[in-house]
Amino acid sequence: MLKFTMRTLTTLSLLFFFSATVFAEEPKPKLAVVIVIDQLRGDSMERFTSQGLGRFIRDGAYFKNARHGHVPTFTEVGHASIATGRFPKSHGIIGEEFFDRKKNKRVLTIEDKDLGTGPFRLNSPTLGDLLKEDSEASTVVSIAGKVEAAVLQGGKKADLAMWYDKKTGRFITSSYYGKLPNWADDWNAENEVIEKRRKSIRKHPHLDQLTLSLVRRAIEALDLGADDVADLLMVSLSATDLIGHTWGPFSDEMSDQLKRLDRELGSFLDFLDYKIGSDDYVVVLTGDHGVLPLPRSPKGDAIGARRVISKDLRAALESDLKAELGKPKKGEDWVVAWNPPHVNLNIASLKRRERKRIIGRAAALLTAREEIVWAQPARSIPGSREFSKIYLRSLPKNRAGDVVFLWKRGVLLTEYAGGTGHGSPYDYDTHVPIALLGAGVLAGRYPRAALTVEIAPTLARILGVKLKGKLLKEALSR
Repeated sequence: MLKFTMRTLTTLSLLFFFSATVFAEEPKPKLAVVIVIDQLRGDSMERFTSQGLGRFIRDGAYFKNARHGHVPTFTEVGHASIATGRFPKSHGIIGEEFFDRKKNKRVLTIEDKDLGTGPFRLNSPTLGDLLKEDSEASTVVSIAGKVEAAVLQGGKKADLAMWYDKKTGRFITSSYYGKLPNWADDWNAENEVIEKRRKSIRKHPHLDQLTLSLVRRAIEALDLGADDVADLLMVSLSATDLIGHTWGPFSDEMSDQLKRLDRELGSFLDFLDYKIGSDDYVVVLTGDHGVLPLPRSPKGDAIGARRVISKDLRAALESDLKAELGKPKKGEDWVVAWNPPHVNLNIASLKRRERKRIIGRAAALLTAREEIVWAQPARSIPGSREFSKIYLRSLPKNRAGDVVFLWKRGVLLTEYAGGTGHGSPYDYDTHVPIALLGAGVLAGRYPRAALTVEIAPTLARILGVKLKGKLLKEALSR
């Protein structure tokens, strides 16, 4: 009996040793690629699946019921959350701008008067930043149709970030990243958009085709994935968003876009197979937000979609505050910044008790509006409020509004008389797909409600980089 036990233990020990050795020595991917489709709704992924989109579903780890867990659901916030694996409370990005209480003025998220365009106000490191910290030899590149996507997904240590510029018809960068390399100048010379199409191309599938063409050139010129030091490529394809805003997510124009996108992604994956090798890369596909069905369309009517002009709602609140409180002691208006769901008030010169009273009155007046579910002081949102958890993790301490509010399902807060938009915590804005394909990925369809902040920690695990956070553990093959 003892002899049997000792033999068994010896055998098990050897098995453990060899399996642990294999696990430790399993090669990491040479190239990781994150592809964010701007405004890719969760129900759009499976509409056209003959090529690229279908390959993610058939051969990858596919999370059909994924969501963004923050508000507002805007491009800046979505890309920052995907890239950092953190919610806005940590990474600090709440939209195109925020109100700086110290400077008492609105501040653009990625623009600075002295520093130019860059990720200056991103408070959390991106996956690319952590990869560069782990290995300076790694190359991190970010390429997008939109400047805010390229800047925020790339992070502070990206070697290069490029985005489409409608003024020049070229992909440009900023002084933050240095001068464009020669290979990028050459590509621009070959692909410059003619002047009369420079603005309109943003609403055409050709913008994504150009973006992926530039991505291929970057891979070739920079030898991305060519050695055992992992590189990271962050890509954002923007045409879907601009087409969706104009014609809606269920329009003929969107169907055409998704068909072409499926084809372009298929071609890009074939390129990766040939250039990098199918065992040496990993790709993640997701969306930065969804979109409300077009108001006054069959899909829109089904959920009561209706347009509310955002500036009119702001004016109504201002009028109600003046009717109740009179004019503020300083300045003309009580509302100094309006970035739904954030409202900043003209209360900096007031004593604490008076500030608290006015914040409370503004919240009460907003709640009384027909379009609004609730409004609360940002520092005291009860857990019983609808979507309270989402709001609480979306409020950076020094950038959140004095008041935050939730508008009704189906309401489109917009400044435009036509088209549609996004920004709410409702399913049509938060539901996006997540799919992983390639090295280190266990293929399958996984039904759980995953969150987009799980992408960066999962990729970090695959790349051997430290980033705490919940994982898409079902997708990990090791």
